[in-house]
Formats: sequence, C-alpha cells, structure tokens
Amino acid sequence: MGELDHTFGLVPVNSVPPSDYEYWAVVNRFYPDVDDPSTVVRVWEFLPGRFLEENLNRDLEWVHTERPSEPSEGEAVRISEEAARRFETIQARRARTERGGPRYRYYAMLRPFHPHVADPACVGRKWDDGNGNVLEELYSLDCEWVRNTGWSERNECVEIDAAAARRFEKIQAKRYRSALPPGGRFNYTAIASSVNRDEVRGLVRWWTSGGGYRREEDFHPRDGRWRRGFTLEDIDRGSNWADTTEISEKEAKRLQESLVARLRPHFEKQSRVYEYYAITGEGRPVDDPLTVIRVWTPRRGAPVEERYSEELDWEPSELRHRVAGHRVVRIDESRLYNFTVLQYQRAQRRPPGSRLASGPDPS
Repeated sequence: MGELDHTFGLVPVNSVPPSDYEYWAVVNRFYPDVDDPSTVVRVWEFLPGRFLEENLNRDLEWVHTERPSEPSEGEAVRISEEAARRFETIQARRARTERGGPRYRYYAMLRPFHPHVADPACVGRKWDDGNGNVLEELYSLDCEWVRNTGWSERNECVEIDAAAARRFEKIQAKRYRSALPPGGRFNYTAIASSVNRDEVRGLVRWWTSGGGYRREEDFHPRDGRWRRGFTLEDIDRGSNWADTTEISEKEAKRLQESLVARLRPHFEKQSRVYEYYAITGEGRPVDDPLTVIRVWTPRRGAPVEERYSEELDWEPSELRHRVAGHRVVRIDESRLYNFTVLQYQRAQRRPPGSRLASGPDPS
C-alpha cells in the first residue's frame, strides 16, 4: 500500500481531505498483543463534527466497516502512525498465511443437569472477524449455529477442540429427534393478521411433550425449515395480536407452498449478486467517477441496471450501453463505498433545494 497518505479509502479526495488521523489498535482474546492486534482503525473528521472509522483490511485498503449491534470483546489502544505502518506488514503476512475461513475457539457450556464436558448443555464458538470484533454463536436445539452473545459470561464454560464440537452436533441431533412426537404426528396452526384474517402470514406446528407441555416450531419460508418458536405462547400471553386457525396436515402443506411462493421475490432481492461499474470520462477517473452503476440478473429475464443517484439512492438507468466501453470500469465494493461517501459529502455542501452537480451527463 505504501505511505499512509491523506486519502479517502483507496483514492485522493480533493474535497476536504482529512488533515490528521487518529490510529487505534484493537486487541482481543485472539490477538491480545498491541504490536500484533486484530486490526488497526483510523479515525478522521470527514465533515465538521462527523467522524469516520476505517479498518486496514487484508487487501491493505482502508475501508469502512460496520460495527456489530451487540457488544463485542476487545479494547482499542491509541497507537502512532509509525505503528500503523508496521501493521501493514502484519496484514500482508496474514493474507498469505491465514486462509481457510475463521479460526474458531469452541466452548462446552456446563449446567447442573449437564455437568460433564463430554455431554454439555450446549456448545458455543467464538472467532475474530478480522475487524477487531469477537463474534459468538451457539449450536442451537434446531441443530444449526446461530448468533448469540454473552453466553460465556452467564454460564460455566470449558474450552474444547473442534472434534469435541463436532461430536456435540450429533448429540444435539439426537436430542432433537427424541423430543419430536411419536410418528411425527403434529398439530398445525395458521397465523393470520388480526386486521385481515384472510392474510395468513405464518404457520406453526406443535405437539404435547412427554412432560405434558406444548412445544412448537415456526415454518421458515426462506429455507423451508422448521425452527423452535414461541408464536402460540406469545399469542396466549397477549403479546402477539394475531388470529389462529387449526388446520390439517394437508392444508399445512399447501400453506407452506403458498408462503414460499409469496415471499420468494423478497428473498431473491436480499440474495441478489451485484456487479458494480464506474462511469469515467470528462476528466473524472475511476477513483472519482461521474457516477456508479450496479447490474444484477433476476432468475428470469434480462440483466437489470441501476445508478447511484444524486439523492443517494439507487434508481433505474441505461448508461452501460450508452457510453464508450473504455469508460465503463468494473469496481469492487470498497470503491463503491468511497463513491457513496464522496456523494454524501457533496450533498451536504450543496445549497438547500438544489440538485447535486456531479459533473457532465455520463452519457
């Protein structure tokens, strides 16, 4: 990457470049040494009174990274610019040697009814996400890893190896099967809006356990799985205002198909894969282009193009085939992010009621 010059992300910014940075090393249980931290964060004032945090990632680029909403282990320690330069070498080494996904650390959760490591109450795992955050998951009763925080502080935990964690996955699967009703005989309840009873929004299957209490699972249309839930319990307590209708297994299967079909467009939108392009020319390089477009292809139909507008949102466009090919340059998400912040800076400085002057018409 070279010198840590005053640039925004990858590129020089002519509009109010930061005159000074603060550098912070983030240390945690995976990287406890301030000279070999999880990451280095630089902080700068990109607008008066507004500060931006950027991490030096393993591509040796300064990029903005969203912080997790839940608390994360770790501590930030102020360091010098020289120490930040040294961290570039560390990140380059990690990019070469630390491949193959997260390095998990596993923990057996012990409780009075499950006091032994070989048969724990649950198993959790933690890992460093490369941005200074320690993330946590538990292997749930639904036999999948789910995000969960604070479990190691609330329970007695013993660190175990990956082989022990895999053995627990089999233990949990056996526990799940043993809790199901004999012969897979479930009761089914359709969940409808309390405002419009014809608007069915969910499906629950439930049964009475050997202990005499109700167990229930919600149907998840995204992947077609049943997962433990509390929908009926919430309705009984009055914390969920919805109407319920008991239905047959045959009706439940039809409702499953209906929910999947109805929500498929929403899930497809969330799973879109975008390609990003900078539109250059008129003295505007790829690092500060005239505009940026994104292209995605639906399951059926032609590719769709959208432009990042002056109003800081995506709108339909047809620029890619209206400009010369050499002016359309493929970019990654870090350069896209740089462009969105440049646009935001310009928008903040334009007179109220005026439109953003972003340069000549890209076409």
